[in-house]
Amino acid sequence: MSNQYDSYQAKHEFSIAHRRAFLGSLFSAVTGRTQDLVPLDEAKRLLQPTGESFQGRKPVPLDKIVGSEGRYADFDRQFLPRKHHVSARWERVAVAFKRDIPLPAISVYQLGGLYFVRDGNHRVSVARSRGMAFLDADVTALATEIDVADAASVDEINAAILRYERERFVAALGALDVLSGDTLALTSTGGYEDLIVHITCHRTMLEGAVGHRVSYQDATRSWYESVYSPLAKLIVDSGVLAHAEGRTVADFYVWLVRHWDEIPVAAASRPRLRRRFLSHFGRRKRTAIAPVP
Repeated sequence: MSNQYDSYQAKHEFSIAHRRAFLGSLFSAVTGRTQDLVPLDEAKRLLQPTGESFQGRKPVPLDKIVGSEGRYADFDRQFLPRKHHVSARWERVAVAFKRDIPLPAISVYQLGGLYFVRDGNHRVSVARSRGMAFLDADVTALATEIDVADAASVDEINAAILRYERERFVAALGALDVLSGDTLALTSTGGYEDLIVHITCHRTMLEGAVGHRVSYQDATRSWYESVYSPLAKLIVDSGVLAHAEGRTVADFYVWLVRHWDEIPVAAASRPRLRRRFLSHFGRRKRTAIAPVP
């Protein structure tokens, strides 16, 4: 009788959790705020870890588990079950929790202060539905300098990476008026490295012209005035920003320089350049990933 009751309770718990996941998907559709787990492969692509090391077994905070290696479509960001096909295993785990039957530790990757489940997605889901705060986990750390511990989605990880890249960019060049506020703000990762390369090349050209060393600060001012600003004016005059909400002039500058050799001089008129931009970035309006300080 007790076994049947435990099984019934587990089915009831799953039904509640599944219904909450459905309501979360409706909330996501209305607000546009994603409830998806972060795929580990996507996080690795963004953060580009440089190595891994086994950290042993330790308690892991469940609210810092934001993704999964392979089951990210089966559960939402709160690890509520989205798919009905996970019910049988979910309910078996729930019964084991109720009867205090020891279960193996889960296995996770730790990356930038966040955790991604390798094995144990159902155990995480049941534990969170029961209000538990920690689970023992075998932790493998993936090395990265970027702290994304406060992120919970791909967009938030992107925003953290952009802040990190922006901070490194400003630190490399020093405090300059041309870097204040949102000037040279980007919404795609990797672009700040391009800007450093452009400024470095411009500095080398200046030194060849004047015959002596030029500081990065002076080279940056010269690059901004003689290279960036004219292209920025061309981008603004093309009208492309009206069709790409959330993108910045600097985004289009980076794209333009990357593809400069592919654009014939005759195509650099405002209407034709606008068409080239939109063919790459799309005509649909975009939402900014996050403001960059």
